[in-house]
Amino acid sequence: MAFEGFMKGNEAAAEAAVRAGCRCYFFYPLTPQSEIGEYLVTRMPEVGGVVLQAESEVAAINMVFGAAATGKRTMTSSSGCGISLMSEGLSYIAAAEVPVVIVDVMRGGPGLGSLLPTQADYYQVVKGGGHGGYRMPVFGSADVQELADNVFEAFDVAEKYRTPVAVLIDPITGQMMEAVEFPAPVPPKAPPAWALTGCAGRKKNVIRTGYGPNLPPHTEALYQKYGRMKDELQRWEEHETADADIILVGFGIVGRILKTVTAEARARGLKVGLIRPITMWPFPERGFAAASGKDVDFLTVEMNDGQMYEDVIVAVGDRRKVHFLRSYGALVPKTDEILAKIEELAGRKRS
Repeated sequence: MAFEGFMKGNEAAAEAAVRAGCRCYFFYPLTPQSEIGEYLVTRMPEVGGVVLQAESEVAAINMVFGAAATGKRTMTSSSGCGISLMSEGLSYIAAAEVPVVIVDVMRGGPGLGSLLPTQADYYQVVKGGGHGGYRMPVFGSADVQELADNVFEAFDVAEKYRTPVAVLIDPITGQMMEAVEFPAPVPPKAPPAWALTGCAGRKKNVIRTGYGPNLPPHTEALYQKYGRMKDELQRWEEHETADADIILVGFGIVGRILKTVTAEARARGLKVGLIRPITMWPFPERGFAAASGKDVDFLTVEMNDGQMYEDVIVAVGDRRKVHFLRSYGALVPKTDEILAKIEELAGRKRS
């Protein structure tokens, strides 16, 4: 790893993609993720890559599909309503088992929404978004360094499982500037055996999105793959959970805020811990296993109306132990209001 200086989260995501070997990027500009395309328009030609601004998000995701089918590491990025337009293409890509990376810098919604802080696209990305019941790994990032690391790893995960992989970013992390380091660039690789590279001298490869009567065995194979992902990809970070009476849960920028809250609560004599999911899917249920059987309350904090909250309930296995504190778009949760909720829960446990 080498220190590269200070970069915006969006720019760090773009540079991480280049270092990971991405050589094809197709996009349609939409704030608050436009800096990714602006950065790559200049950076990608330096490494012999291709950048193209499509006429729409629908066109962009299908360009991604075509380029990735040739075995090239390929990425797109968008936000909110742009991801909605890409959803059909993502489902086709999942069906065809073609590896791509998609970066979603969330924007407030529904509808056209706004550029204000939000985590309201959790349902859209984590629960599939498009039709047909496909799943894709989703990484969440609490700071610029983790964002760069997640984008870099996303390409490896996409190729390992032949699947689309999403990196979900709240707009604060996309816009903030922090110190960031990058690993050495990935050297060029030969195309994988399944790729469409011309079939002179060999049997032709076929990439399908429709399976007709062969759909049952294909979906069974997909579900088995999703099961392997669930076993192998769960990621989370935890702090002070061993003796905690109350465990905070948050992802992205909220998870970062909750680290500060945990320290402040401990300074007040409250036994508070933190579980911060890093993979939104597969959700890190194993991270909750040790604490779920104890007399512990969980407080989920999100910048939405409780989208990850439902997954925490499933992981804990007891709705009565899971509480929720919401913060709507543009209202980043404040330390004082989270601490007040912790004091309230602690008072209930004492009574």
